[in-house]
Amino acid sequence: MSDIFRVGNCAGFSGDRVDAAAPVVDTLIELGGPCALFFETLGERTVALAQLEKRRDPERGHEPMLERLLEPILLRVARLGEQT
Repeated sequence: MSDIFRVGNCAGFSGDRVDAAAPVVDTLIELGGPCALFFETLGERTVALAQLEKRRDPERGHEPMLERLLEPILLRVARLGEQT
């Protein structure tokens, strides 16, 4: 048994590419073993834009692209879980 635990990082900002995490996920899957992936999308630019949006509409202020960012990754992980 290996003591290796791999961590993938997908950092970006609001409006950034939504496909950038795919190669990281593919690499983690290919290497196998325990791993984790985290998204850091709360850069200063993102927080400032969200705050401006929330001032305009109190129901807003969240990342509008969150589903587009996570959906392809969650689909890959779900398919991998079905295979094991």
